[in-house]
Amino acid sequence: MPFRPPGDPDRFPIDHVTDEVLAALDRIGAAVVVAPPGAGKTTRLPLAVLDAPFAAGAMVLLTQPRRLAARMAAQRLAETIGGRVGEIIGLRTGEETKVSARTKLTVMTEGVLVRMLQRDATLDGVSTVLLDEVHERSLDVDLAMALLRDVRSTLRPELRIALLSATLDDTTMAAAFDAPVVRSDGRAYPVERLWEPVLVAEMAKRTAEIAAREVATMPTPGISLVFVPGRAEMHAVIRELDRRPHQATGVVPLHGGSTRAEITAALRPLDPGERRVVIATNVAQTSLTLPGVRLVIDQGLIRRSVTDVSTGLPRLATLRVSAATATQRAGRSGRTAPGRAIALWSATEHRSLEQFDRPEIERADLTDVALASAVWGARSRDALSWVTAPPEPAWDAAMSNLRSLGAIAADGAVTPIGERMAAMPISAPLARVVLGASALRPAEQHRALALVALLATDRRSSAIPLVEQATVLADALGQPAHRGAIDEAERLARRLLPLIPAVAVDTAVRSVAGLLSLALPSRIATRLATNAARYRFADGLEAELGETDPVRGAAAIVATELDADRRRGRIFSAIAVDKTELELLHAEQLSASTSTQLEGDALDGAVASVREVRLGAAVLSRSEFPPSAEDITSAVLARLDEDTVRRWMHGSPLETMAPRVAFVATRDSLVARDALAGAASAWPDLSAAGLLAATHEWLVPLLAAVSARRPMRSVSPADALALLIDRPRRRELDRRAPDRVTLPTGREVTVDYSGGAGPTIRAKLQEFLGTRSSPLVDGVPCVVELLTPAGRPAAITDDLARFWEVGYPHVRAELRGRYPRHDWPADPLEASPQRGVKRRS
Repeated sequence: MPFRPPGDPDRFPIDHVTDEVLAALDRIGAAVVVAPPGAGKTTRLPLAVLDAPFAAGAMVLLTQPRRLAARMAAQRLAETIGGRVGEIIGLRTGEETKVSARTKLTVMTEGVLVRMLQRDATLDGVSTVLLDEVHERSLDVDLAMALLRDVRSTLRPELRIALLSATLDDTTMAAAFDAPVVRSDGRAYPVERLWEPVLVAEMAKRTAEIAAREVATMPTPGISLVFVPGRAEMHAVIRELDRRPHQATGVVPLHGGSTRAEITAALRPLDPGERRVVIATNVAQTSLTLPGVRLVIDQGLIRRSVTDVSTGLPRLATLRVSAATATQRAGRSGRTAPGRAIALWSATEHRSLEQFDRPEIERADLTDVALASAVWGARSRDALSWVTAPPEPAWDAAMSNLRSLGAIAADGAVTPIGERMAAMPISAPLARVVLGASALRPAEQHRALALVALLATDRRSSAIPLVEQATVLADALGQPAHRGAIDEAERLARRLLPLIPAVAVDTAVRSVAGLLSLALPSRIATRLATNAARYRFADGLEAELGETDPVRGAAAIVATELDADRRRGRIFSAIAVDKTELELLHAEQLSASTSTQLEGDALDGAVASVREVRLGAAVLSRSEFPPSAEDITSAVLARLDEDTVRRWMHGSPLETMAPRVAFVATRDSLVARDALAGAASAWPDLSAAGLLAATHEWLVPLLAAVSARRPMRSVSPADALALLIDRPRRRELDRRAPDRVTLPTGREVTVDYSGGAGPTIRAKLQEFLGTRSSPLVDGVPCVVELLTPAGRPAAITDDLARFWEVGYPHVRAELRGRYPRHDWPADPLEASPQRGVKRRS
């Protein structure tokens, strides 16, 4: 029977170039087809290929980038020829298979095609492979293109390949496959493109405002399609719309994990007068065709998983779309009638956008790609004919990861474990969990598979922690499946259940968490001692676990979902793991170290010796033991500074003696030319800086006898002084630089050596009456601060005789009236020194 739809007045645009495509496939064996959304390249061209003579009696394969897109494409194709999926039109995804002996055209995801090629490199019985939406350049499509190029150049030169896309760097693809480019202009109506720049902080609010405004003023009913980068932004816009009046008859979310009800609500035909708002991620850009889109509002952002090669961990990055993607999104509004497209960025910004999206192979984790290449027989990065070569650092990191998983040998050859991992419809690390579950009890096996299925299908709810969802799904796996009630994650888990080996692969595994740590070693993290919510990974990255997460505060975790941004890492979900099991499972990667540190303030802190067992930078165990005297000394000296020495000296005899010693040292230096003085030993520098420079003379000997609790505070300044100045030198110091001198009245006062003017004493003026010179210190007259009866400075001098002659008359004239009870003799040298008020007559 013919499958190519007959011509009719409402022909699809692709029909005008179908014969050209078929001719290229027949003559050259390859073609690059560029056609806008809605042109019919997905639902018309594959049926035309089925009717081509070169496809007679053979299978045609059509790939789609997503499960949802594959399911919808198969359904549309089946409806076009009046059948059901599973008959002439088949479907294969990682979660479902609907094929029969009658199947001639199979729609599949790109990952299924890769696994098919690995099982049968010749693709026996297949005439043509159509790769749809190639412009998205996912990892699977780049790997599929590399494998297909290898097959055509060696095993099946007659295999025909067509690359289909709406926006494509066709020059690169045409050169890679030596194929002509066939273009379909499509049936496009005029699209009015507008620019309304919006700040990122106001994106949700302004998006809702613009949507409400446009729906209200829309001249004809239809769908307003709003593009957002992810689910969080989607829900934010919906909340903002709910807070304000609008005339939309319905607001529908649409993303890769949408339920069947949400997909049906978004795709159902419009009712008369209906004004529907669909808020969608990139899934609505190429994978689904919505009816009657009149308006597109585009935030211009897309969410991508980007691997940081320095950490080996992924992080979600919100990136600007390419100019080609923005144009494709805008074109959604002009498929059936004139439309409007509002970009929430400026025309100037638009001119700076990249022309096309970067291939995922340039920025993502390559573990699965490297494993698939090894199964194919390619043991090095250069062994395949890539359209875009993988970055060497990312490839090396992937190979290292596969060796740690036991998937490849040292020479790059795939192992039996690696072959079993590659055959599973999930990523390599998750496949390793399935294999390792063989060591667990049945209930724990169900829990492991539940975690794998939830992570693989992206069916997690932001409101329910992953561990709780896993518990519910694990319980369901222990019961018979209920028809009609099974969801995508449960379907995958039940499909994986028979793949658990009968013989244990990892005999040392004790728990699901331990198994996850083997499969995801880069996700192991330990809690910081200073913050119960913050964790450090083996590479030193730190990230925070959410406040409501049930494992928050656990000593060690395996992060199942995280954003490994260096500045603000976040852990979205994790499972707690026992540190003892980690040490057992990762014994070869562990390192032990002993260190001694001064914990706390440099003056009052304690010294502790610590032994740590680490997995990279993540600390698995930490134990303290008493430090030795040498360790205490080293720890104190490492943290000691001038300020600490100054605070330690404060209020001690050492502090008051330091300027006295400095005084005599200066005196000795002034007469250093004298041979006898030069023979005298030098005086120590007792300032904070001098003591810091001479710690080995006084501090090191004293630290040997103190405890680790407060070693610096335990050192006595008096003991330090005894080590620095012996008794004979101290007697010399007391003689030459006494701390007190006697005044003419017989009263002793303290000598201040800290000032720059020299030894200084302070006393009331009347105590020096009749005195021609101040007391001598080491032959140097003291500087005298003459005080008023109230104790305030009246004059400063180091020459009393001259003061009485020159300065005193002015002081007497100013103060005698203020202090009449004190003696202010006209001739001070003839008066006697006095300690109090003047004597009665």
